[in-house]
Amino acid sequence: MDPLSFSASLIAVVTLAGQVAKTCKSYIDGITNHPREIRLIYIEVTSLASILDGLKILREDDYEDANVITQLKGKDGPIHGCQQTIRELSDLVHLNPASATCGTSGTKRRRVRSKLPTLEQLAWPFRKDEAVALLKRIATHKQTINAALTLSLHSEVRSIKAKLDQVQKNSLCDWLVQINPSSNHNAATGLYEEGTGDWISRSQEWNLWVNKQSEKRSLWIHGIPGAGKTILASHCIEELIKTQCSGKGNAILVYYYCYHGHNRDESTSFLRWLISQLCRQTDTVSSLTYDIYRSGQDPDVNKLLAALQAQLGGLNTVYVAIDALDESQQPRDAFLSVLRTLATDPRFQMIRLLTTSREYADIERVMAPISFSVPTSHQEVEKDIRIFVRESIKRRDEFKRWPSNLKDEVIDALAQGARGMFRWAVCQLDILRRLNCATDEEVRQTLKTLPEDLDETYMRIFNLIRPEDLELVRFTIHWIIWMQDLANDLYIPTLVGPDEVLRHYRLNRYGSLEGSDQVSIPCNLDQLRDCCGCLISIMDGSNYADEHILICALSHYTIKEFLESGRFKPSDKLTCLDLKTVNDYIPNLFLQSVIDHHRRDDRIVVTLHDFHLLLRKIQRDNLSFGHHLVFQYVLLDIKQDFITTLNFDIIMPLLQEVKWVGDKPPNEIIILLRLLLTRTFDYADILLKADGGRLLNSRLNLTWDDEWMNGTCEDPTTMVFDGTVIEFIASLVFTSSSALLFLLENYHHEFAQPDVLNRMLRSFLQGTKELIAWSVGDSAVEFEINAETRSKVVQKLHELGAVSEDENTDSDWDL
Repeated sequence: MDPLSFSASLIAVVTLAGQVAKTCKSYIDGITNHPREIRLIYIEVTSLASILDGLKILREDDYEDANVITQLKGKDGPIHGCQQTIRELSDLVHLNPASATCGTSGTKRRRVRSKLPTLEQLAWPFRKDEAVALLKRIATHKQTINAALTLSLHSEVRSIKAKLDQVQKNSLCDWLVQINPSSNHNAATGLYEEGTGDWISRSQEWNLWVNKQSEKRSLWIHGIPGAGKTILASHCIEELIKTQCSGKGNAILVYYYCYHGHNRDESTSFLRWLISQLCRQTDTVSSLTYDIYRSGQDPDVNKLLAALQAQLGGLNTVYVAIDALDESQQPRDAFLSVLRTLATDPRFQMIRLLTTSREYADIERVMAPISFSVPTSHQEVEKDIRIFVRESIKRRDEFKRWPSNLKDEVIDALAQGARGMFRWAVCQLDILRRLNCATDEEVRQTLKTLPEDLDETYMRIFNLIRPEDLELVRFTIHWIIWMQDLANDLYIPTLVGPDEVLRHYRLNRYGSLEGSDQVSIPCNLDQLRDCCGCLISIMDGSNYADEHILICALSHYTIKEFLESGRFKPSDKLTCLDLKTVNDYIPNLFLQSVIDHHRRDDRIVVTLHDFHLLLRKIQRDNLSFGHHLVFQYVLLDIKQDFITTLNFDIIMPLLQEVKWVGDKPPNEIIILLRLLLTRTFDYADILLKADGGRLLNSRLNLTWDDEWMNGTCEDPTTMVFDGTVIEFIASLVFTSSSALLFLLENYHHEFAQPDVLNRMLRSFLQGTKELIAWSVGDSAVEFEINAETRSKVVQKLHELGAVSEDENTDSDWDL
């Protein structure tokens, strides 16, 4: 095989494998009694295509990659062998269409069948041995490819380990993490009751899986909502750590908890967390992982899978536990595809996958065929619920006065009434606590009228909240939900502590942090727990920080699910709980808190990164933030920080680090410029509609040091501008093409004089030339990302009558 044809050969083999897989899938779908070997061919060629597709990242100009390519290419190499074997498989399953039976039915299924050969035409079972032999050859070629990659990866890991110090490794790992599930695990283990869940380790499926006594590498635990799967998952994780990862061999474990509040496809978040944990636990970083980090770009799933393969080099067993697949945002196809790859692809043969979920059809279709399937047995879960209820009654002061026979009656009623639903039993204990029954007979009457399901249970709990506590409960639920949505929108970890809830509750009642400091806190942590009961969990969040911290969260996703559903039909008393009211007060409260916090301490500044992130949230929420608060926020001191993929296009320090020649412009002009440069156009629109002509034609005279486009950190170039606001925007090609297009499309009547338009066009074209020259230098950026916007700007200026006599004319920037 010619070296130059390596990539082309990979593409050819992958394409041919895809054709064979497609044909096999047609047989499987169209012929009821299709041979088992057809399914095996489908699985093997799909797996092979995935492996070969991953080889496309190899570069012949890279020394280590070139060594791998040398081992794989050539007439006797595994790539050529795969190509030949796939051709033979293709001949085996593809028959001459003329030999196929022609159907006449108009239905789609019969039309598919009419194109397929019959089993007799496939010559089964007489060609079965030939198929088996070809599958064995594919398996051999895959082993050879994986062996070559593994040797290379060992070398890469050793070389990169020597280059990175601990600070750099920590920085890389922190960058990888989008979601840290530690608090979920801490909360689940904190709720675990000793003696529950032990049935799982006694099951045949668990022992076959954990002892590697089967080719299946996946264990799937499934059950009804509220069956305690998350706590069971945390128990399984702790059991694996204790029995399998306690110094014997080099087995390690990584867990991940899906959560409906993440409101996203979990594929990349999960893979990034998994890779970061492998880097930390093995204290190694592969060169591929480091290259992804160094690029500063968000990697796609294929790059992350390749990086994961690199990180697994040299490991014998890696347990990967994922709870609540059903809480990943739908459609879940991408996430489930990743899990299927981890459980079946030979590249990840050291991974033992443990998952839990509800019994949803899309999850079952993927997980059931590749996993040991373990349903949460009603009988076993009922035993666990009995243990939980008995121990809870022992611990709670409210229940200690009950006689033994009454306690037994409560245990029986809740264990049987739960019908395998842990969450239901937890909530009934909270109802009994809130009722504070005076007599044993009242308790017995309550047991006779227990709610049927979780919906009815939540409504009863809401109605039992004391009137004086309802505002605090409402605020706590709303604040937690909004802050979780904020974290998901901004792709940053946002922790909600109970102290924070109480502080903002105080701010909501008294209007400012200064005013609220003059009064006592409406309640303390114990009272917060008492008011909210089973609606919230307060857990240890120490995994997020060196010091001890507490985290406050909704205790179960079904609470938000119920409040968002049409099933929640509140009485007048409970309308305040409606989640539709959250945006009426929480966004402004949050922004007011940020502003107050920074005004109280002039040493605190907002980083450019955080400033841009929050303005993105403000822009997306479509004016749910009060514009006066947004304008106040925009005027806060901003600290220029590191360049990231989120703020790389805001190298202009938002007019804070500039030097004004003469008087500084009025605040409203600074606000407008910051809103435009950060593309917060809805709020810029408010200012422009009020006084756009004056603002856009106001003059600016300023200088600033450019370390990026025209200078360096060691030798910055002083830039000077003297012109109007609209001309200033036209000069900042890199940072403001979108802003200029917004102004041209909506406010051109405010500045459309011929001489102004001509100057804007000259400045914009000159700035584009400088940007092109800069983008091909050492500080290369993805120049094409805004090319379409720049083209629209030029087109719009021409439509308005702008003429550029000489594109080489200097811009309004003087060097």
